[in-house]
Amino acid sequence: MIFQKKNLALLIVFLAFHPFLDAQISQSINGLSSNYIESVKSDNMGIIWIGTNEGLNALIDGRIYQYQSDLSDPASLLNTQINDIYVMDNNTIIALSNEGLNIFQRSNNSFKQIRTETRPISLYEDPFSNDIYITTENSGLIILNSDIEISQSYKFDVFDPSTISTNNLSSLLDNSGIYFEQNKIWVATDRGLNIINRVDSSVSRRLENAEGSLSSNAINGFSSLKTASSISGAGVDYILIGTNRGLDIYDKKNNNIINIDQFNNSDIRNLTNLNSNLFAMLVNSKLTLLEYDTINQKFESKIIVNEKNNSTFESIYQYENYLVATGEDYLYIFDEDFRVIFEKTSDYPISEVNIKENVLWVGTQNGLTKYNLKESLIKRLGDGTDYYSRNEYYEIQLKDNMFFINDILNETTYEIEVSEDFVNDNNKKIIQKNNYLLALGNSTLHFYNLDFSFFALQFSYNFELELGEVHNIELNEESFYVSTDKGLFEYESDLDNFSDFTFLFPKYEYIYDELSSNKVPPRINDFATVGNNLWISSKTNILSIHQQENLDSTFSYFNFTDDGSNILGTLDKVEDLQYDKDHNVVYAGTDRGLYAFDLESNFVKRITKEDGLISNSIFEIYYQDSILFVQSGQGVNLIKDGKIRSITGEDGLFITSFK
Repeated sequence: MIFQKKNLALLIVFLAFHPFLDAQISQSINGLSSNYIESVKSDNMGIIWIGTNEGLNALIDGRIYQYQSDLSDPASLLNTQINDIYVMDNNTIIALSNEGLNIFQRSNNSFKQIRTETRPISLYEDPFSNDIYITTENSGLIILNSDIEISQSYKFDVFDPSTISTNNLSSLLDNSGIYFEQNKIWVATDRGLNIINRVDSSVSRRLENAEGSLSSNAINGFSSLKTASSISGAGVDYILIGTNRGLDIYDKKNNNIINIDQFNNSDIRNLTNLNSNLFAMLVNSKLTLLEYDTINQKFESKIIVNEKNNSTFESIYQYENYLVATGEDYLYIFDEDFRVIFEKTSDYPISEVNIKENVLWVGTQNGLTKYNLKESLIKRLGDGTDYYSRNEYYEIQLKDNMFFINDILNETTYEIEVSEDFVNDNNKKIIQKNNYLLALGNSTLHFYNLDFSFFALQFSYNFELELGEVHNIELNEESFYVSTDKGLFEYESDLDNFSDFTFLFPKYEYIYDELSSNKVPPRINDFATVGNNLWISSKTNILSIHQQENLDSTFSYFNFTDDGSNILGTLDKVEDLQYDKDHNVVYAGTDRGLYAFDLESNFVKRITKEDGLISNSIFEIYYQDSILFVQSGQGVNLIKDGKIRSITGEDGLFITSFK
C-alpha cells in the first residue's frame, strides 16, 4: 500500500479508536463424527461439545472423544443425530436428539436418557427453582426438577381453557421464548400468550382484566424492564412482548397493554436485554436497538447497519461483551458501541457460533472452524486507497480517482467522479464534517453535500485568480481559513449555507507584507485551534500563536520552559500540528522529533528515538480519541496516556513505501 504523506490517519484505518477483532484460523477441526454441525457449546471446564447429525463429540485439549447411539446400551445416546446442546448453570450437559434428552454423567462418562413423546425443541432454566422447562414439537411443555427427573407437564386440551394453547412449541427457538418471574411463568406460542401460576400450576391464556390488546396472538418472546422512581418521573415495571405484528408493553403497575406504534405490523424476535434500559432485537430481521429514556419515559429505537450487503439476520446472541448476529451463511460480531469488529462469510450455511475467552467456534453444514480472536489496531483497505475517513453518517474512500461513499444510515453506496485538477495535486486536502465533504486540489475547492448522491457536488471555486496559489485550508467551529501566497483569508464556517458567494466577502483578510505586516503567516503548513488562539506553522514562521479574531497579533512561544537543554532552539520546520484537548497539550511534528507543548505547566518537551519513536523525521501526526499517531519514514508510533508503542507487522501494518 502506498501512503500519501499528509493522509496518515485516513489511509490506515486505525481502529484503536474503535478496536476490531482480528482472527487467525487455528485450524479446521478434523476427526468429528460428521462435518454436518448441528450445535457447538463450551462448558466451564474448557470442553467444547459438538453435536452433529452422526453423534456427539467432546473436544478436550485437542483430542476428540465421540459418543454414539447404541440400542443395546441404555447409557449411550438415545439417537445418533444431536439437534442441540445446552450447558446448564451447574455445568450439566444436555444434548437434544429426536427421541428425547441425553444428560451427560461426568462421573462415569455415560448418559442418562429421558424419552419424550415428540422431538424436544429447546430448554429454559428457571432461575428461581432450577427446574428445566423443555419445549417439544407436539407434546407440550415438560418440566425437569433439580434431580433431572420429569416432575410435571403441560399439554393442550381442546375442552379445557385452563391448559396451554398448543402442544406444538416448535417456534420457541431463542432465549426469549419463556420468561420467569417469582410468581408467574410466561410462555410464548404461535397461538397466544400462556401464563403459568406457580402456586397452583394453572394456566391463563390472557392477561386478566388488562386494558388494551396484544398486536397478535403469535408471540415470539419476552423481556422485562424495571426502573426505580426518581426526580425525573415514576419508575416502570414492564414486560416486553414481541409478536409477529408488533412490540407490546405490559404495564404491570397499571395492568394495561401498550402497543408501540413505531413497530406496527413488524415481526419482533430475539428480544435480548443488554443492560437495564437497553435491548437488542430483530425487527423484520434487521438488528435493532431499543432504549428506554427514563427522563422522557419513552422508547427510542435505532437500526444497526452492518455497512455491508448483508442487512438481515436470523439470530442474535450475547456472549461475554460481544453481540453476535448471524445470517444464513455470515456472521458479525459487534462491540459495546455496536460497531462491527469482526465479520465472516462462509461457503456453507452456519448452524451455530460460540465464543469463550476470545476463541470463536463457527459450526457449519460442512465442518467446524476455530478462530483465535484478538483486538487489532489496523484495518487494511486494499492497495490503491488514497484517502479514508468516516463519521456516524458517511464512510468515504478515495480510490482509482473516485470517491466511494457509503451512506451508513440508509445502507446505500454510490460513487463520485473526481475532477482532474484535484487528482493531479499531490498536496490535495480533504475535510469531512457531518454530511459535507470539502476537497481542495490545485487551488480549487470542491464542496459536496453527501445527502444527494446524484447531485453531491454543490459548487467548485477557484481561488487562484484573486488570492493566488492556495496552500492549505482549515475548518473549525468559528471560521474557514484559506492560506495563499498573499496571506490568510477567513470566511464563515456555516456549511449549511456554504456557496461560492461565501468567498466573495471574507470576514477578515490578513495580507502578508515583509515590512508592514510580517506577523501574518503566508504559505501555512498547518493550523491548530487552541481555545481562542490559532497555532500556525508556516514557511516564514516556524511556529506562531495568534488570536483568532486578530491574526495580525502574535504571542511568543518562547516563554515555555524546558529541561535546560534549549529544546526550542532545535525547533525547525513544523510539518504538522495537533491539539490534545483532554490533556491541554499541543504537538508539533518536525524532522527533529516530536515537540509537546504542555499548556497547563507551560513546559515544552522534545520526544525522539531515545524515548521510543521509530524515527525523528516525522511526516505527519494525527490525534483522535485520546490517541496520537506519529508517521515517519520508518513506520508509525502510537502514543496514549504518555506511553509510546510502535505499530508493526504484528498489528497488520506492512509499509512498502511513502510518497
